[in-house]
Amino acid sequence: MANGKIAFKCLDCGMINVFPQWQPDGHNCMSCGGILTPIGSAMVSVDKKNAITIQVKAEGLDEIECQLRRIRTSIEEVEDKSKRIASMMR
Repeated sequence: MANGKIAFKCLDCGMINVFPQWQPDGHNCMSCGGILTPIGSAMVSVDKKNAITIQVKAEGLDEIECQLRRIRTSIEEVEDKSKRIASMMR
């Protein structure tokens, strides 16, 4: 992205951390000190009211969302079957 930043997610607390693209290694979470994993490029901007906006372009999110939908569907099917079995046992 335009301003050369990379977004990282902390594996311990889930906090998003943003660092310069030219120095991506050797950082820990600024919140808890945990281990960071890169999630994509980021663009940081400050508006006239000094509000900071961070946009993250994470690679592979579409696939993850698709997998989560499949998992939710599977869980719902298991819940339905469990309810049917429970009602048959009464």
